[in-house]
Amino acid sequence: LACAALGAARVVLTDLPENLALLRRNATRNGWVQSLCGCDVSVAALDWNTDALPACDLVLGADVCYHQDSVQALCSLVDAAIA
Repeated sequence: LACAALGAARVVLTDLPENLALLRRNATRNGWVQSLCGCDVSVAALDWNTDALPACDLVLGADVCYHQDSVQALCSLVDAAIA
């Protein structure tokens, strides 16, 4: 949502499918960001082990790895996107 506040035209927030309800709720609670800047903010499922990154201009992550065993999947996902 910081990107939305800084002028991004579109922001996609991602998480595992089981976390999407909470992610949507948090995005809705911060809806003032969207209304203030007119940014299109959406929520989508993304499993680092099975999915591919959609086409995008920028990937920004914060606090994305809570378990050390997730790091390899994240690195593989990003490597495949920039290959």
